[in-house]
Amino acid sequence: MASMRTWLIHFNIFGVCVAFAIASTARAAPKHEPVVMPVSLAVGTTVRTPEFLVKKIEYFIGIRVNRGLPFGQLSCMIGGKGHPSHCAMYLWDNVIDAEWKVLDGEHIVAQGTTPGYGDMAWSDSFMDRNLGEFVGETNKKYVVEVKFIKDGTPLKELNPRLVVRMADSWN
Repeated sequence: MASMRTWLIHFNIFGVCVAFAIASTARAAPKHEPVVMPVSLAVGTTVRTPEFLVKKIEYFIGIRVNRGLPFGQLSCMIGGKGHPSHCAMYLWDNVIDAEWKVLDGEHIVAQGTTPGYGDMAWSDSFMDRNLGEFVGETNKKYVVEVKFIKDGTPLKELNPRLVVRMADSWN
């Protein structure tokens, strides 16, 4: 009976350790990506992030989608720079165009538009399209607002998210 009790105690301790490790990993990502939120890419939609604390570092604003289409097709559709010449041939149009701004209260810190093609990054599971960048001011709280000016709903099944990440988060 004592060995059974000992086994259960060890099993419970192991379970708590695993749960803590998983929770610690889940909390680690936001320090480099203070914003990751689902968005609708429908034309005319405006999304606004919650406030987030910034450091004096460059941040990128982007759209992230899951890799649920062939690489060439998806890179064309998100408007990745250096897009394959076959985009037009296969009618794979860029479906992400947006206007964005970064706000400190009502003060505009940075703003821009994303016509045409832009920088992109990818992994085995997702692809990011860069919309713009800004430099934070230490201990300020910013909000990012993005208005989609082209219909990006063909990407809706790929779980589109608005992502704000620190520029050094890929290093």
